[in-house]
Amino acid sequence: MLDKISQAISDFLDWVMDGIAYLLWCIADFFMSLFGKVLGLIPVPDFMHDANTMMAHLSAEYGWYLSIAEFSYGMKVLFSALLARFVIKLIPFIG
Repeated sequence: MLDKISQAISDFLDWVMDGIAYLLWCIADFFMSLFGKVLGLIPVPDFMHDANTMMAHLSAEYGWYLSIAEFSYGMKVLFSALLARFVIKLIPFIG
């Protein structure tokens, strides 16, 4: 008899914990989608539209040095690391 009661209480508490976890997931999903929509509203800076023309004015020597230094790969790694750092800071109890 006592085993059935403790099992029922355990099942109820599991159900409550699942409900709380689902509620927290829904809240996090809402805020992440809201964050994505807010980021979509930020306009592109004007200098980004002119970036191609600015790069075209660089001489070939700069392009060669940037190519040797793997500048494009370095920028991808740098921005990925910054994004990972930002995401880790968003996680509670870790960042």
